[in-house]
Amino acid sequence: MAENRHETTTGVQQLVDRLRQEDADEGAKEADRLVAEARREAARVLEQAEKDAAALRDEANRARSRTEAAADQALALAVRDALLELRTEIEDRFATRLERLVADRLEDVGFVEKMILAAAGRSVPEGASAEILVASGEGSDDASRVKEMDAMIRGLAGEMLRDGVAVKVSHETASGIVIRAAERGLDVQLDTESLTDLLSRNLLPRFRSLLSGAAHQPTDGSHE
Repeated sequence: MAENRHETTTGVQQLVDRLRQEDADEGAKEADRLVAEARREAARVLEQAEKDAAALRDEANRARSRTEAAADQALALAVRDALLELRTEIEDRFATRLERLVADRLEDVGFVEKMILAAAGRSVPEGASAEILVASGEGSDDASRVKEMDAMIRGLAGEMLRDGVAVKVSHETASGIVIRAAERGLDVQLDTESLTDLLSRNLLPRFRSLLSGAAHQPTDGSHE
């Protein structure tokens, strides 16, 4: 009987040991599976993180490129606007200076006399009666200039009247002269405004060309 109990105990112990071993083996397999799964998950997370980082870098590069392009465009527009503003300012100064020069020349009695003679010789049709109206010069602070102008007009009046051209002082124009031949439909005013406009149309294109050439010259002093 004792021998039977001993065999039973030994069998139970063997069963217990086998179950323990099986549990240990199963646990080891499960542990290996979990470790492998964890490694795969870690690799997936790392790969995704690298993709996300690459996407962020690409977006950052694109954003920087857009920012740089916008900055370049804004700078180009600012330079263009500044150049246009500068050009306009310079042209306005040029026009103002030109008008002042014309006004000064029309204050010169000798220059006005040359205008009258040129007008009589070139502008008045041959055989036509005409009149040249000269600004009176009233209101001028230079009394000697007014007297000189009057003397010049009187001196020309008699001589030119023989050629059918009457030279008169007029209040129709504040400066310069007016050439009028009514029977030929001629009425030309050569005052500060009209002469400045005429000169501007001829000189401004050249002046703009000079400005454009100066703007494109190298600034480092080098010459090709």
